[in-house]
Amino acid sequence: MPAFSAPMSTAGLFLLLTLAAVPVAQAQGFGDGSATSNPDLLAPGSCIACASDVAPLEAGPAYTYWSLGLRGAYVVDNQGSSFETLVLPSVGMGMEGGRRSYTLGAGAELSKATDEPARINYLWGAVDGTYKLDSLTRFEGGLDLNVGQSSINEPWQQDDVANASVEIALDGEGAIIRDLGRFTLTARGTGGRSVYGPNGLSDGSSLSMDHKNNWRAGGGLRLGYALTPIIGVFGDVSGSRQMFDTPSPTLGVRQDNDTYVAKAGVTANWENHLEIEYAVGLGLRRFTDESLSDVASTQYEARLTYTPNVLTTVTAEAYFGLGDETVTSAETTPIEANLLVGVAHTLNPTLTLRGSARYDWEQKVGGTEPDSEYALGVGADYIVNPRTTITADYTYINGIRGLNPPDVEHRAVVGLTFTK
Repeated sequence: MPAFSAPMSTAGLFLLLTLAAVPVAQAQGFGDGSATSNPDLLAPGSCIACASDVAPLEAGPAYTYWSLGLRGAYVVDNQGSSFETLVLPSVGMGMEGGRRSYTLGAGAELSKATDEPARINYLWGAVDGTYKLDSLTRFEGGLDLNVGQSSINEPWQQDDVANASVEIALDGEGAIIRDLGRFTLTARGTGGRSVYGPNGLSDGSSLSMDHKNNWRAGGGLRLGYALTPIIGVFGDVSGSRQMFDTPSPTLGVRQDNDTYVAKAGVTANWENHLEIEYAVGLGLRRFTDESLSDVASTQYEARLTYTPNVLTTVTAEAYFGLGDETVTSAETTPIEANLLVGVAHTLNPTLTLRGSARYDWEQKVGGTEPDSEYALGVGADYIVNPRTTITADYTYINGIRGLNPPDVEHRAVVGLTFTK
């Protein structure tokens, strides 16, 4: 039997939020679930105008860039206070024009805090590209490699963890988009692999995380229709498969599963000043092992970008529905809700102010109390010269996990960014 979580009041709250045109979180690939999802419907006039344009064979010039960020942070949380130093290098190149365009990039975040060992927070590499097969058809795809290690001070870490597990994730996606007059058809596919290293414990031993290693693959179809040059509608169906290497140590079985999502929605673009997407649908996750209950949920997704002028940008995203799998406890797939709002305003050619607010809520199937967290942040960027920018940020985070006391964190960060 499907297991339903999250009270109706929460679902109703997020329905009201999304009806107010707050957008869906990308993080999980909203729209059609790929990087190719929405330009077909959000572009003014859909692709009726572009259908007659034949891309030239000549490619534009290639470009390169690099940046180096240096940060210093002062953190106060439940465990006390600490200082943290961060280094953020990145490099990339790309090309635009003609039938094809691409970008290549790589970067890292390295840190050393006074209360934990030096670590590589994350390494990333990405390649994305577009190729126009003809005047009506294009291919878009990407490949992403991410290597990350969590802090041992995270509230969810075990107390005896001295060196957190390193996660390596490789994900790829591709889509073919075909313009059919007012209709736009998108067929997409995804695949990925995640591998987790062991947790190093304070007594010198290690704890295997092999049960979290998994393969995943999926695909989907999206059909959009431009009602007017401003408003469009779409329908989207998707399915995916996830397979784990070994059984969960607490459940005693593998959490292999299939996930299906069907949704329909509306998009709007008012002269690129206001872009909105809203979708509602159903999600279902079926586990291969019959001892694990299926999980079903209504899905609400929305996204909004408002740019009243060249100086101000407001973005918002909202999501309610199936969450990621939980493979470290006797609780399975959560139902989750996410809300994110961001504002950026350029006061003058050298100074930009930023603000953000985030709320996350999660109820695990088989769990008792839900987990929740909210964060508020403000920041500023000051351009010293075309190559140098001074940044300053403050973030407040408050998280409640089950019946535990709140985890509170204050983080103040200042730094320099050098770019070319």
